[in-house]
Amino acid sequence: MVSPRFREFAQRIFAATAVMLFIAVLARQGVAAAPETGRRVPAQPAAAQGGDSDGPNDSRTPDTAPHIRIAASSTDWTMLGHNAARTGENRAFSIVHPYTIDDLAQVWTHDLGDVITSSAIIAGDSVFVGSHDRSLYALNARTGALKWKKETAGTVESTPAFADSQVFATSTDGTLQALDAGTGEVNWIKKGGFSASSPVVVEADSHANGRVYVGSVNGNLSAYDFDGNLEWQFKTGGPNGADPVRSSPSIAIVRGREVVFFGTDSGHLFAVDTATQMIRWTASVNGDLVAAPSIEGGRVFAGSRGGVMYAFDSDTGNQLWQFTADGPVTGFAAVDEASATDAGQIYFGAHGGHIYSLAADTGALVWSTQVDAPVLSSPALGSDILYIGAGDNILAMNPDDGSQLWSAKTRGAVNAAPSLSQAMLFVGSADNNLYAFGLRRQDDPPSVDPLATPPPGASDTSS
Repeated sequence: MVSPRFREFAQRIFAATAVMLFIAVLARQGVAAAPETGRRVPAQPAAAQGGDSDGPNDSRTPDTAPHIRIAASSTDWTMLGHNAARTGENRAFSIVHPYTIDDLAQVWTHDLGDVITSSAIIAGDSVFVGSHDRSLYALNARTGALKWKKETAGTVESTPAFADSQVFATSTDGTLQALDAGTGEVNWIKKGGFSASSPVVVEADSHANGRVYVGSVNGNLSAYDFDGNLEWQFKTGGPNGADPVRSSPSIAIVRGREVVFFGTDSGHLFAVDTATQMIRWTASVNGDLVAAPSIEGGRVFAGSRGGVMYAFDSDTGNQLWQFTADGPVTGFAAVDEASATDAGQIYFGAHGGHIYSLAADTGALVWSTQVDAPVLSSPALGSDILYIGAGDNILAMNPDDGSQLWSAKTRGAVNAAPSLSQAMLFVGSADNNLYAFGLRRQDDPPSVDPLATPPPGASDTSS
């Protein structure tokens, strides 16, 4: 009997093949999309609104030159965890599957000068990623060639986000800044204790001028529009007056209302209505909540430094289940898309060296796999393949049973979460390199050893 997973997998393969044939026909006919150009209208200064609002720490750069407007598709990986719900799943990434995984090979690497903990985001033909060398980079997704590099006053440890042809990024100097995605020029900067929290963005079709949500060590969850105006700010309070928000916020629609979910250092999980800024519910857990919550199927999944993965009802905040792992959980969980007949599974790693899969509805253990190093990376889920960093390796696993299908070794710890887009796998390492992997064509030579010394900057190993 043909399983539903296999039937769905076959349908996606046929669909992907049809799309590839259509693209090939267009290429033969010389059809190409022309870039759209435009100018950003400088925002008017907003009235001071306290906390992280405009004032002496506010900086806007007037737009003095036209820029190439970069557009992203729904299959691009434009923020941490692929989407605002941080599910870490990209079903459109179907070109790499169990029957082609053996042909996954290194295409290029680019040395970013220092450790990489930021995940790469991808929009169009551009890859954006931060580095501990105090810079944000834009690279060509196909070749790894440098498009631009923007120095910051602090290290860029968290993952940026893309929307409205802008890149939003935090750094350890406490700033959130918006850069022109085409040129790297700064559109605006806000200072307010932003550092570890990765921004989540909601496009302008949901809000009049788009919205960026980000947490701060000052104990605030701030909402800015795409022009840098502070729309509102939620203060967590806490025993010392402020409960730091290092967790990256997540967004979901609950009973027709947009709700933002985020955790705090004291182990509190908040659900806040973005229209009213009222608390919908809060929950307490064992240990710091530094990972982004993941939301799918009416459930919120959150791992803690106390070594426990929790599931809560997204509407009421009632705890549904908890599972004790073998160490702190500091990465978000990748989640299968739920269906009417299947609640799906969640996948995550722990510092004790195990990678887990649990039933999303009950928390029952489906499988666990032990690796030889702590797992700090968050996973990414493609078409029937799970990708995750473990020690200095990038692993590809069967999501049904946890068996290893493929691996690539780097020279440093892979703590950044993998990203899946443009038929390529992108992941950074503590060896300072951003790696890009893609399917080797039949006329390509064997892939180079990923540990071979690459030249400085981009090294394209494709034919």
